[in-house]
Amino acid sequence: MLHPADTAQSDTRRRRVTRLIALLGMAALVWLASPAKAGDLESAQVVIYLDIPANIKADITLSLRGIALVNDGDTVHLQPITSTINSVKRSGQQFRLAEQNIMPGRYRFLHLDFESIEGLIGKAPVQPQPPSGGVDIPVALDLISSETRLVVISWPANAIQSDQASYRPEFRVKTPEISPVGSQIFVSNEGSGYLTVVDRFSNNVVDLLRVGEGPRGMAYSSLAQQLFVANSQSNTVSVIDGLSHRIIKTIILRFGDEPSRLVLSPDESTLYVLNYGSNSLSVVDARSLQEISRIAVGDRPRGITTDRITGQVFVASELSDDIYVYDPVTRSVVKALALASSPREICYNDRTRQLYLSGTNQRALSVFNTETGSTVGAINLCSPAAGLVCDYASDRLYVALPGCFEIAILRPDKELEIGNIELPSAPGLLTFDPAYRQLLAVMPEAGQLAIYNTNSHKLTGLINVGAKPYMAVVSQ
Repeated sequence: MLHPADTAQSDTRRRRVTRLIALLGMAALVWLASPAKAGDLESAQVVIYLDIPANIKADITLSLRGIALVNDGDTVHLQPITSTINSVKRSGQQFRLAEQNIMPGRYRFLHLDFESIEGLIGKAPVQPQPPSGGVDIPVALDLISSETRLVVISWPANAIQSDQASYRPEFRVKTPEISPVGSQIFVSNEGSGYLTVVDRFSNNVVDLLRVGEGPRGMAYSSLAQQLFVANSQSNTVSVIDGLSHRIIKTIILRFGDEPSRLVLSPDESTLYVLNYGSNSLSVVDARSLQEISRIAVGDRPRGITTDRITGQVFVASELSDDIYVYDPVTRSVVKALALASSPREICYNDRTRQLYLSGTNQRALSVFNTETGSTVGAINLCSPAAGLVCDYASDRLYVALPGCFEIAILRPDKELEIGNIELPSAPGLLTFDPAYRQLLAVMPEAGQLAIYNTNSHKLTGLINVGAKPYMAVVSQ
């Protein structure tokens, strides 16, 4: 016979279990009713680009009301990134039309619903009424979980005829060809969780690669034809085959590492991972893809660069006010250089043995001799720098200045600013491609990649990539 106290305890347990089951049921219903979010393992990601051929003469403006993916009886509505499209202004461009995380499944059509269609084809006016029911574009899209898929549709406006009574724009799915190694640009999109692959000759997006959460820094090994990607929120490094674009290995780091920047040793045998979250530098064997050691490098490490001759690694630690120098021979930090307060971005010229350094909230670039530790010079800037990159062949230094929407071109040996590159949005990290004499600049707020040719001194590309692009690298 149960004691009354035991009976009371049993009833209490039953009520708690019943309440827990109810709460779990409610949580499940909320989860099922919630839209898929970035990072959900069960969700897939679709990114739609619209491609308008060059030399479009038909001046037509499409006003989108909505976009949807249609299955057998199921419709998933997508939010347009761009709702108004003019064929002449966008002629020769490729741009993102929509990007969204959705549930996996098979989708047969991409539906475009128009608010209005206006313009001219030759001298004939286009009726402002959109086609009844919109336009269905066959896509045959099979999405699986944890996958990001690229859909490119082409709108050849000049190929469409108008009888002045109605105008029905026609679209077709365009299958991008993956560019060969040596003609690819990879852009890590921290906000979207994938990499954008750009053909460097056409400036078109040709592939999207799903990696870990919060992709930031990257490094490309030309010897192994492998791309390394630091996933800041997943605490991992993805290793991607440069030919097939498949992930061949995921290097697991420690919880809270928050890897942010990557550099390879000059012989590409060692990968250095700068862990912003744990204030450390992970040393990874680039052949076995195993972490072999890690070194403390001060508080809040931000910038990293290497000496191509000695293989030494320089790390700028913002809150420690030091530049830590890691030596690969002794596998230790051999010295800490107290060169400036709050160092953030650094670049090293191994020919002149000079280190270029910019600090947080400092409108100046400092030049130091790393052998003597002395200040060589300083160059005033219009805003604090967000990125530095060296062009060793011409002794030029490019500095991203987000506060001025420009990239400064410096001759640090003469302490001169010799030019600037104006941009439509604030630049972030910079990458220099010596083979093609191109400067790559991500613009995080605009979701774009800017390409500047240093020979012709022209901006040759403004490419729409993912959300919050962090950096770009080129395959060699």
